[in-house]
Amino acid sequence: MTRITADDIARMANVSRSTISRVVNDYPNVPEETRRRVMEIIQKTGYVPHQQARNLAGVQSRILLLFINNNNDYYADKIAGSTFFGPLTALLIDSANRRGYDIIVTQSSAPHSWERTRHLLFGRVASGAVFVGVANKDPRVRPFYPLPTVILDHKPMKGDPNGPVPSAVNFDNRGGMEWAVRHVLEKNCRKIAYITGNLGIYSGRERLTGFRQAMKRLDGAPLLEELIIQGDFSEQSGYIGAKALMETHQPDAVISGDDECAIGVLRALEELKVSVPGEVSVVGFDDIELSRYVKPSLSTISAPKRDIADKAVERLVDLVEGRQVQSSSIVIPTAFIPRES
Repeated sequence: MTRITADDIARMANVSRSTISRVVNDYPNVPEETRRRVMEIIQKTGYVPHQQARNLAGVQSRILLLFINNNNDYYADKIAGSTFFGPLTALLIDSANRRGYDIIVTQSSAPHSWERTRHLLFGRVASGAVFVGVANKDPRVRPFYPLPTVILDHKPMKGDPNGPVPSAVNFDNRGGMEWAVRHVLEKNCRKIAYITGNLGIYSGRERLTGFRQAMKRLDGAPLLEELIIQGDFSEQSGYIGAKALMETHQPDAVISGDDECAIGVLRALEELKVSVPGEVSVVGFDDIELSRYVKPSLSTISAPKRDIADKAVERLVDLVEGRQVQSSSIVIPTAFIPRES
């Protein structure tokens, strides 16, 4: 495959080569219409300023970048106040600090965030990046593939003959869901419902796949599609989903895509005066701090945030410092945490 050059981009955009350089480095003295046109071509072609990427390999910057991609505003209220993403961000920073690195944090909702990220990385301010919430095949992240890049909650990518691929770090979402299904089957539940997470996110899809596979493989109860309700990882989606399920199907177990959703399920069942776990067993996923303090305390799947933060930063630092890595995919084990629900 022929490598796209700055001259090619300049010709396609009908601008000078120096204008391409100013856009890539986020200089302010570029008309907005020109900047937009150039960036559209860069994203469409997957152009990477290769010389800068090669130069970056020798930079000893002790700064890393954490980029949170705000998919359809899903994370808008999920960072500072989240029982999962807030602690995860803090743990990533702590892990970097323990290795002698600092972290710059930015969200895609900020103006010109992708252009600024290019400037920070290709301009040598930051030596590598952790991306969260990036969809597979998102063209905006592709220019960063030649740089030290780690993506959390992302489908692992096979080796690309045309260039490097980022490292993906994920929890064992399917294995965790098998733990959950096995638990409710052992409790003699036979009408098992599932409220999904956000299916636009890799972990949301993987946990749904894991639920379906476990129900078929363990073969202790029928897989009923009408008992699968689409949620979005929020407490409200668990509350609404549980109300709908109890009105129409009366399941004897509800497994949720995450703990916040499961807490919504508990709230709905309490309002309906349904006994937990006497009439309905409830299982979450993530083992957030709150899960042990709700009443009844929530049985859940442990998805250790410190482990995923440490592995992500460890892998990124290895890439920054030029160490050889074994695989582009890292999977963090999960485990079942039995509690009262």
